[in-house]
This record gives sequence, structure tokens and C-alpha cells, in this order.
Amino acid sequence: MGSDGTGKDQMKTPTGIDLDNVAGVGEILSLLLDNTPDAIYLLVGQHFPLINTGFQNLLGVTLDEVNSPDFNFLDLVAPESRGMVIERAKKYDRGEPVDPEYEFKALTKDGRELYVRTNTARIRFHGEDATLGIIRDITERKKIELSLQESEEKYRTLVERATDGIAIIQDGKLIFANERVASLLGYRAEELLEQPMYEFIHPDVREEIMARYESRMRGEEVPTVYETAFLKKDGSKTWGEVNAAIISYMDQPANLIIVRDIDERVKAEEELRESEVFLDSVFDSIQDGISVLDSDLTIRRVNPIMNKWYAENRPLEGKKCHECYHNSDTPCEPCP
Repeated sequence: MGSDGTGKDQMKTPTGIDLDNVAGVGEILSLLLDNTPDAIYLLVGQHFPLINTGFQNLLGVTLDEVNSPDFNFLDLVAPESRGMVIERAKKYDRGEPVDPEYEFKALTKDGRELYVRTNTARIRFHGEDATLGIIRDITERKKIELSLQESEEKYRTLVERATDGIAIIQDGKLIFANERVASLLGYRAEELLEQPMYEFIHPDVREEIMARYESRMRGEEVPTVYETAFLKKDGSKTWGEVNAAIISYMDQPANLIIVRDIDERVKAEEELRESEVFLDSVFDSIQDGISVLDSDLTIRRVNPIMNKWYAENRPLEGKKCHECYHNSDTPCEPCP
């Protein structure tokens, strides 16, 4: 606001236009048309009674050029968008409903490609049907969107092709699970979504794992990598190595977990332990004396009979066999 010297305030626009001196509504509209960065056009049949400065700046064509006999509006549309624009025009002419707002790739006079959003309205102009359109340049925004989509697609491919299971847990429920997690648990991926995580933890460790999850979500220090047992759809147990971390998902804290299938390894270790127990029992039950020696004649293991026979020299393990069995400081003949 400013003063004209008479004490009255004058209203000025950001561009310095004195609205008090504008003659009427028509002149205000003309000023708006010329100062908006959006491209605005009025189309009656194949004739353009109006294109604003924004239209000329954006697409590089003048009013005379768009009204020349050899001008085709499709020349301002990139080849990959022409089919969609033509189909919209056909529906429009048939009176079928079309969304007034749409996006397409435009082509400027000098060959540059732009992403634009167009909003159209059917009006009457001097007794004829006409189209009033507003075209906004969204190139920068679209490039960002496409870049994000490309990044999301790369990450989606990475996640889906990962050999490890990947899942996101929020508020105690699975809100994302890749196919590997589903395969590990014997489900389809969609069956896991929105289900409580405790349903997939084996009862043997469920209380412990849920307590660890809740502690992590409270920000307490808990192991990030650990092994645990899961409950499969068929009720069987399977083992996984979990790597867990807190992330932000949809602006809310969540638990990202990566699960590696270690079921075969754990089962092999269990079988090995069982074999060792069996061999130990066999070793201990043999009624002949057995002594296991290193290459330097150090006793590494003996069975109970040897301990019984040489009880006075116990413990036998860690000593030289000739010391325990022959009370000699030197190896016996023919031992090395």
C-alpha cells in the first residue's frame, strides 16, 4: 500500500502495477494473463483467439503461428503423448466424460521436451463452444518424481531378489515382507501383512523375542544380530539369523529385520552334537583302555577304564603317556 499524496492509499501488485489506475475488470484480467507464468489459451474449433505471454514463453510459438493454416496442435505434443491426447480429444468431441486435468509431455518449437499439467474447461465464447486451457510446466517436479520412482524400482527389485528375507514391523505387525520371508515361513507374502509378529515366532522363544523387540522400540540397548526359531505355517520349527534395526517408515518408528535362513546349519549342528554324544557314550562304555595322544605323545583323552587303571596319576589329560603309564621321563621303545 502507498499514498498518492491526497491521503488515499494506493494498492500495488508485486510487479508494481497500480490497480487503482486499472480501467476495469477486462484490463485486470489482461494483466493477470500477461503476468502469470502458466500458459493459457482459448481454442474455438481450430482457431486460437487467445494465447497469453506464458504460452508463448513456454512453448516458443506466437499467436500468428498457432493460427497459421499449417499449424497442428499435436506439433506441440511429444510423440509418446500424442495417442493419449488424440484419444482425449475424440472422447471430448463425442461428449464423453474426460478428466479436465491431465499430464503429458510437450514439445517446444525448438524441440525441447517438457512435462506439463493441463487443466481444461468447456465454455461458450461468442456463441460457440470453446476450450479454455491452462498449461503448467511441471518438468522439474516430474524429473524428481521419475528419479524417485526409478530409485524405488531399483530398491524394490533388490529387496524382492534378495536371498535373505526382509520385513518391516510396525506396532507389532508385519507391514512389509518380501518373498524370501514368505518362503522361509511357508506363506504367501500377502498372507503375512498386518499379522502380529508373535504368530511367526516359535513358542519356545516367543516371550524372549517379543521382550527384545519391545526393548528395542523403546530405544534400549539390545543385540542387533541373533539367532532365533520361527514358527512355519505347517507348525514346524525353522531357524533364522536376524539382523534388526530401527527405521522411520511412513513417519513412524518401525523395525527393519533381515532374516538369513540357517535352518540346515542349525540342524547339522544338532546332528553333530547328537553324534558326539553317541560317540562319547560308545567311547566311555568300551571296557578296554583307550588313550588318545597328540603327535608329541601328550594325552588328549582317555576313557573311564584308563582313569581307573592309572588313578594314581590322574588327571591323565595333558601329560605325556610315558610319564603316566610307565613313570618314565623318556618315551618308551619303540615309540618315537
